Amino acid sequence: NAADLTKGLQRYHHYFPNKILPKVVTFYGGFNYPIVTTDSVLGIGLEMFLGKDSDFYMALSHKYPPYMHQQFQANHIASLGLKGWLGTEFILTSKNFLAQMVHQGKIQHVLSELLPNTPDSILMGYSKSQMEWCENNEFLIWQFLIEKDLLYSTDQMLVMKYMNPAPNTRGMPLESPGRVACWIGWRIVSAYMNSHPNSSLNDLMQIK
Repeated sequence: NAADLTKGLQRYHHYFPNKILPKVVTFYGGFNYPIVTTDSVLGIGLEMFLGKDSDFYMALSHKYPPYMHQQFQANHIASLGLKGWLGTEFILTSKNFLAQMVHQGKIQHVLSELLPNTPDSILMGYSKSQMEWCENNEFLIWQFLIEKDLLYSTDQMLVMKYMNPAPNTRGMPLESPGRVACWIGWRIVSAYMNSHPNSSLNDLMQIK
């Protein structure tokens, strides 16, 4: 994973040469912070990546519910670290649900280019079965977002409900993972980039 993170940061510097290349620092944070960032540092709390079945996380289930344990594995370090840095460097000010959905899709697309050999499930923080559920139910997710009139909502409680990690997506089958709006945003952005092959990642992130 150290090699994946290093290569990911090298690609980041290649695609965004005018952006700050962070210094990576590992630390022990008392099971509080998987990833922290400053203006020039990417910090990784190593005790947060001991494996999803670690007794430590089970003992801390009041703080970290089981649905969060999926990402507490070493093979998620590079993905979470780079996603944390991208979220710091590319900030969206719009409160619109659709704008935030597409913005998260941009982050996911860039992440997939920085870590091209990493499975999509890890990039999303999903299990393999959760990823397959999204792929098999894309129409259902779209139908849900439209029927609930979410796309142009500025209600931040709704935005967080469908963008943030959760055991499942409220109002959808229990097998659904959280963050389905981010996954749909990724699908939108990937479709756009496939139809605009001459667009760079920097071009993508400049689109308002």
